[in-house]
Amino acid sequence: MVVEKPEKYRAGGYYPALVGDTLKERYQIVHKLGHGSYSTIWLARDTKKEAYVALKINTADFKSDQAKIQTFLSDSCYLENPGWSMIPILQDHFKMESPNGVHECYATSPALISVANSMEMPVESAFSIEVARSLVAQLIHAVAYIHSRGIVHGGNILIDNATSLDSLSIPELYRHYGEPVSESLERYDEGPLTPGVPTHITEPIWLGKEARKFTVPEARLLLSDFGEAFSFRNQKGPKLGKDCKSPRYCLPPEAYFEPDKPLSFTTDTWTLACAIWNIVTGYQLFSSFFPDSDEITAQHIEILGALPAEWLVNWKAKDKYFDEDVRSKRKRKILPLRELFFERMEKTKETRKNYSAVEMNKGESTALLDMLESMLTYRPGLRASMSTVLNSDWMVYWGSPSYEVRHQKVDSWLPLSTAVS
Repeated sequence: MVVEKPEKYRAGGYYPALVGDTLKERYQIVHKLGHGSYSTIWLARDTKKEAYVALKINTADFKSDQAKIQTFLSDSCYLENPGWSMIPILQDHFKMESPNGVHECYATSPALISVANSMEMPVESAFSIEVARSLVAQLIHAVAYIHSRGIVHGGNILIDNATSLDSLSIPELYRHYGEPVSESLERYDEGPLTPGVPTHITEPIWLGKEARKFTVPEARLLLSDFGEAFSFRNQKGPKLGKDCKSPRYCLPPEAYFEPDKPLSFTTDTWTLACAIWNIVTGYQLFSSFFPDSDEITAQHIEILGALPAEWLVNWKAKDKYFDEDVRSKRKRKILPLRELFFERMEKTKETRKNYSAVEMNKGESTALLDMLESMLTYRPGLRASMSTVLNSDWMVYWGSPSYEVRHQKVDSWLPLSTAVS
C-alpha cells in the first residue's frame, strides 16, 4: 500500500482520522484520497449538502496561509482572467483537535487525477498530444493568474480533472470504486497504541482513469495544494529556499544551493517546466527513482549543462559524478534536453498512434523546447517570467489555440459556486 508513514501519527503530526468518522458534525469520511508530507486528504460526504468533498487535514505542526490565499484568488472580480476558473473554490475551513495537536482542515470539491498520479502511469498511457497541449496551456494560464495576483505557489503543481460524484450514495460509491482497504496498526513491542495513533491505516481510492482515455473536453485543470503558497504582500516576507517543500526532483536549484535566499516567482517557473515535460512526454524530466539531492543535481548538469561557477565549486559531490572538465564519469549517459525530448517523444509516438492521430511536428517541438529552456535557466533572475511564457511562440501558435478550442467544446467551464459553511 502507498500510505503515509505510521510514525508520523505523533505530537505535531497527522490527525488520526478513520473511515466512518464525522468531522464538525457534518463531514462523514468515506475513503482516503491520498497524503502528503504535511497532510492527509480524505473523501467525505457533506451531510448538510448531500455532496462529496475533498477534506485536507494538515499535520498539527504545519501552519499556512492556504485559506486566506485560496479565498483571495477566488475573488469573482477576476473571473474574466483565463486562470481564475482553475482555482478550486474553498468550501469550508475549520480546525480539529486531536491528541497530536490542532489541525487545519480545508474542504474543496473532489478531483479525479493529479500530476503525481500521471507521473506513475506507464508510457503506454501517455496523454494524447491534443489533451497534453490543452492541459499545458491551462496550467500556464493558471500559474500566470496567481502570479498576477502576487502569489507564489511554492509547492507541487497538481492538475485535477473535476468530476461529480454527488449523485452516488455511499454504497453506490463503493460499488463503483471499491470499498476502503485498511490494515490494522500494531506496535513492534506489541504494546497498546498511544493516543493519536489510528487503529487502521487506509489505502487511497483511485478515482481516475488512464491518461490515454482523456478527451479534450474532459481535461479540465484545477491548480490545487496551496499549503506552500505565499504572498509578496505578506508582511512576513517571502519564503526562503530552505523552506521550499517541493519534491527534490522538481525543486528549483536555487532552493538547494542558496537556501537562505528568498524564493521568487520564477521558483514556480522551474517547477512548472518539470510538470509540462511530464504531461507532454509521459516521463519525468529528472528521475525520482533516485531522490538523493546529489543525484538530482548530477541530472541537472547532464541535461541542462554546467551549474553556475559558485554553485559548482560548493557542490561537495561533484568529483563523484564529474571530472574536472565537468564530463560525466558514469557509464549510464543522460542525453541533453533537446535530444532527450525527441528520444522520449519517439518512445510514446507508437503507443499514441493507437488512440490519437495527432502528432507534434518539428516546428511545435522546437517552440516548446525554446519555451522550456527559458524556464529551466539556472539563475532565477534570468529565468522566464510567466508573462514571457504566455507570449512564447508555443503558447501563441499552439497552446492558446488549443485552450480556445477546449472552451468551444465545453458547455460549462466555471467551477462550482462558492459555498460558505
